[in-house]
Amino acid sequence: CSRAILLNSGQVERDGPAGQIVSAYNQAGAPGEGEVVWEDSDPSVASDRLRLRSARILVDGKVTSDVPIDRGAVLEYEFAVQGAKGSVTSSIHLFDKQGVWVLCSGPGSEDLGAGVYRHRVEFPANFFNDGLYTLSVILLTNVTQIQVHKREAISFNVYETGVGREEYGGVIHGCVRPVLPWQTGPLPPAAPRP
Repeated sequence: CSRAILLNSGQVERDGPAGQIVSAYNQAGAPGEGEVVWEDSDPSVASDRLRLRSARILVDGKVTSDVPIDRGAVLEYEFAVQGAKGSVTSSIHLFDKQGVWVLCSGPGSEDLGAGVYRHRVEFPANFFNDGLYTLSVILLTNVTQIQVHKREAISFNVYETGVGREEYGGVIHGCVRPVLPWQTGPLPPAAPRP
């Protein structure tokens, strides 16, 4: 089928290309509001040196758990440093809806003193595939000493918008599906074979 409708309480909520409608249906069950703020008393996000305070997903500067596939998304998380100045960094681990580890990334270490800090990273448009993603956040000292490891800290749903899929309506497999700069060009005529 190339077209579908999404019903809500017997009323047509959406009508359009099947891929977009299925993604809208799947997105309706996405957990969260795009932001998590942990209580100061939550021991799962604190050590004697570092404490994870919050994490959020933003699209166009607004907090959301729904990410259109053709828009960039920002992850930012805030953390507190306690005590003397020392080497601090963080890492994120991104998992897809099947639990496949998609990537691990983080900023370089910095000497940070007591205070509150934010790490922020932008994922480009057309990087993710459609579906649910979950992020774990790790706070470290001295590059390798894990102070806080918050598994499944935040999740978000990437949904198909149909942009760039005019020719193909089937499933596109893979953890990510970046739009790459493909080129096509003619080859010079082949030399005659002896």
